[in-house]
Amino acid sequence: MEIELYYLQDSRTYDGSLMLFWAIDGGYTSDLNKARVFRIDQALSLQERKKTDVLWPKSYLDKRMSSVIDIREVIDEQAQEIKQTEQITEAA
Repeated sequence: MEIELYYLQDSRTYDGSLMLFWAIDGGYTSDLNKARVFRIDQALSLQERKKTDVLWPKSYLDKRMSSVIDIREVIDEQAQEIKQTEQITEAA
């Protein structure tokens, strides 16, 4: 029998329209790839202490996950260099 795993959402706030989850390295993240995963007993124990946390089955959210571009991970200088390289390649 496969054990159901869960994400814990902090329902007090959002990142724009993105939900925030407990992160693997502490703090919160909107990226499920960086979100901490819990067994039901762990999740319920943590939720008991912090009523604003919401349990979400990992299998449910994983099916609805999409890729997004975080502006903090895009460096304008690198983007300009890539664009210039593409223009040079197209001209050749």
